[in-house]
Amino acid sequence: MRIDFTVRVDDIFNRGHPARPREVSGLLSVLEGLGCRLILNVIPRRLIESPNVGGEMARALVEAVGRGHEVIQHGYDHCCGQCGD
Repeated sequence: MRIDFTVRVDDIFNRGHPARPREVSGLLSVLEGLGCRLILNVIPRRLIESPNVGGEMARALVEAVGRGHEVIQHGYDHCCGQCGD
């Protein structure tokens, strides 16, 4: 049986966002232990914005793919209706 779990990864790496955690490797490990694979949604423009400071988000995406998870595009760019970011 295949179980997919989807996460918008750009929110996780947004340093100004109060949500925790700010990394995905722990979640990947938990899901792998359960035989699940994660689908990481990403807004490509975020890779050139603050959520990818120092390339952290890009490295996490490459690591996730290397571990058998999937990265999909969530649009290219959009603004948050609450903060305008």
